[in-house]
Amino acid sequence: MAELTPNRQEGLEAWDQFFRSNQHIFRHSPTLIFQQAANDIESSPTAIAAKKIAEVRLEKRTWFRILNKPRTASPCLMTLAAHSTTVAACSFSPDGKFALTASGDQTLKLWDASTGEELATLRGHSAPVWDCSFSPDGDRIISASWDKTLKLWDLKTCREIRTFQGHTEEVIACAFSPDGKTIASASRDGTLRLWDGLTGAVKFVLNGNSGWVNDCSFSPDGRRIVSAFFDGTLKIWDTNNGRALAALPGHSESGMDQTVNSCMFSHDGNLIVSTSWDKTIKLWDAHTGKELRTLRGHSDIVNACAFSPDDRRIVSASEDQTLRLWETQTGREIAALRGHNWGIFDCHFSPDGKRIVSAGEDSARIWNAEVASDGAPLNAHADRVTCCAFSPSGQHIATASRDKTLKLWEADTGKERLILKGHAKEVNACAFSPDGTRIVSASNDHTLKIWDAASGSEIMTLRGHAHWVTCCAYSPDGRTILSSSLDKTIKLWEAETGRIRRTLIGHTDRVSYCSFSPDGQKIVSASHDRSIRIWDAETGREGASLEGHAEAAGSASYSPDGSMIISNGHRIIKIWEAQSGREIRQVKGHPGWVTRCCFSPDNQTIASVGDKHLILWNVDTGAQRAECWFEGIISVAWRPDARFLAVGRANGLMHILKIENQEPGIPVLTAMQMEQLACGCPFCRVWSEVSERDLGKDILCPHCRQPLKLNPFPIRADWRRVASGWSSGRPHRTLQ
Repeated sequence: MAELTPNRQEGLEAWDQFFRSNQHIFRHSPTLIFQQAANDIESSPTAIAAKKIAEVRLEKRTWFRILNKPRTASPCLMTLAAHSTTVAACSFSPDGKFALTASGDQTLKLWDASTGEELATLRGHSAPVWDCSFSPDGDRIISASWDKTLKLWDLKTCREIRTFQGHTEEVIACAFSPDGKTIASASRDGTLRLWDGLTGAVKFVLNGNSGWVNDCSFSPDGRRIVSAFFDGTLKIWDTNNGRALAALPGHSESGMDQTVNSCMFSHDGNLIVSTSWDKTIKLWDAHTGKELRTLRGHSDIVNACAFSPDDRRIVSASEDQTLRLWETQTGREIAALRGHNWGIFDCHFSPDGKRIVSAGEDSARIWNAEVASDGAPLNAHADRVTCCAFSPSGQHIATASRDKTLKLWEADTGKERLILKGHAKEVNACAFSPDGTRIVSASNDHTLKIWDAASGSEIMTLRGHAHWVTCCAYSPDGRTILSSSLDKTIKLWEAETGRIRRTLIGHTDRVSYCSFSPDGQKIVSASHDRSIRIWDAETGREGASLEGHAEAAGSASYSPDGSMIISNGHRIIKIWEAQSGREIRQVKGHPGWVTRCCFSPDNQTIASVGDKHLILWNVDTGAQRAECWFEGIISVAWRPDARFLAVGRANGLMHILKIENQEPGIPVLTAMQMEQLACGCPFCRVWSEVSERDLGKDILCPHCRQPLKLNPFPIRADWRRVASGWSSGRPHRTLQ
C-alpha cells in the first residue's frame, strides 16, 4: 500500500475532525453534511471540497451559505449531545479514554473521549444527577443526585454497586479520596459527609452551619478536604477526625451575590481555587488560608473551575456561556472558549492537559485546551442576541442583546459599524424606522429608546411601561411606535415626541410580541394568555381574538400583503386568515421550541427558529423547504429582497445567510403616497414613482428591471423623506 503524503494525511485528519465535531448534527440530520462543509472555515479541505461541488452545481437542494462565518477553527473538538436535558457535570477517566456526564434527565452517560461515541447509559437515580466522578483507579464511578442519594457504579459493567443514603436534601457534589477508599458528598441539607468507599458506612458528618454545601474536593494527600458553602465561605476540614481547620471568607465580602459554587485543591496541594456568584475566581494559599488573587473576566455567575494537571492553568465555567483559561501564576486570562449557547455548569482538564470537557445546559463538549483563540469574531455580542432587524433598504442589520447593547452591522459584509449603549438591562427587541434613519429598542429596564442610526447617539427615552418591554415596531408611515410588555399592555407612542398616544388593555398575561399590518391600520399581538389579538391602530379597540394555541404565544405578524397572520406557540406554528380570524393551517415539525416565525417578503416562505434549528416552510403547503442547524438560535429576520436572512444566537453571534438553490419570488411592497405614489426597490435600493393603476399589480423596477409586486393599498406618508434615508440623496426615477 502506498504511503500517504503529508498533504493527504492532513486532509484526512481534517475530514475526520469535521465528522467528529459535527456528529451530533449528522446523527439527526445527515442531509446537512454538504451545508456544514460549505460553512467550515474557508481554508479547510472540507470547505474547499464543498466549494467545488457548488461550482459545478452538483448540490441541488436548497441550503444556507453563511456570509460572515468565523475565519479560524473553533477549539470545540466535539459535542456530546445525547442527554435530553441539562448536562450538570462531567469528568475524564484517569487514563483519558472516557468522558462521563451527569444530567437532569436522571442518567449518566459514558463516552469514548476520542471519538465522541456514546458507550453506555447508567440508570438508577430517580431525580436529576448533579455530579459524577471516576475513582482514582478508573474502575468505579460515583454519582450524586437530587434524589438525596449517591450511587457507586462498576465501570466495566456499568451496573450499580451500592446506594449511599443518609442526606436529607439534594446531594449536589461528590468526590473520591486520592486512595479511592473514602467518598465525600456535599448536600443542600448543610452537611458534608465522608463515607467508607468499600462498605458504604458513614465516617463523619461535617456541619459547617453555613447553609447548602455546593462542592467538595480532597487534597492530594487525602488528609484535608475543602468545601464550598452557600454563605460565601470555604471551609477546610481534617479528614482523619472531621474537625474544621480553617474558614476562607473572601467571597462572602461581595454582598448578596456571594455563594461559592465550586472549589478544588491544586495537584501539588499548595493552592485552592474557588468560584462564586460574584462572577470571580479566587486563589488561596492552601496552608495559610490567605487569599492570593482574584481573577475577573466573566460577566455572570462562575459555576466551576479546575486546575490543569501541571497546575499552570485554570479553566473556569460560567453562566455567561464561556469557558475561560487563566494563567495560575499571574491570574492573566489566556483565552475565552465560546460554543455553549447557555450556561456552563462544570469543566475539567484531561489527564494530559490537552483537552477540556465541559457540561452545560445545552450539551457537553470536548475542547482543545492548547488554544489562544476561541474561533469567534471579536465583535460578537457578550450575551445572547435577542432580536435581528434589517433596515428597510436592506443595507444594515440591527441586533439587540442581553448584554444591554445594540449593534449595527453592514448587511453585505457583516462588518460591525456601531455599538449603541444606554439601556440599564437586557435589550429584547429593535426595529428601524421606515426611512432607516432611526432605531427603536425595547428593554428589561422598562423603557424604549430611540437612536440615530447614522451616529448611534441616543435621541430619546420612552417611559410608561411598568415591567419589561418585550417588543417594539415602527408603523409603516413612521409616525407611531408600538410596544408590548410584561405589564400585559400594548402602547402606542408618537414617534417624534415620545408621548403615549394610547394604551391597549385586554390581554390577561404578559404580551410577548406586537406588530403592525402592512397598511398600518391594524395591530396584532401575541400573549402568554395563549391568544392572538387584533386591534384597530387608530381607535385602539380590540377586534378579533384568535384562539387555538395550547401554550403561550411567542410571536405574531402579518404577511407582506396583509392577508394572513402567522403565530407560534412553543412547538406549533399557525397561519390565520387576517380578515376573518379563521385558522388556515398548522405547520408542525419544528424540533424543539419555536422562538420566532415570520413570512418572507415574497409571501411564499415561512422562517422559523428555535432550539437548534432554522427551518424554511412552504406557506401554501406547510412542507419543509430547507434546514440549518444553529445551536441556541433565537431570532431571525428577512432581508427585504427575500434572498438573505439574519439570525441571532444565544452565544452572542449574528450570522448573515444567503439562501442557495432557491429562486425567490417577487417581493411584495407597499407604495407610499404624498401627492405622487412611489415605492422603493429592495434590489437596487432606488425609489421610483408609480401610478395608481400599478397598485395591486406586478411591475418592473425601472432602474434594475427586477420584478416587484405592489399591494393594492398605499400608505399616506412622505416617500421623498424615506427615499432620502434609503439612498443617501440618490435621485429617484419615474415609471413611464
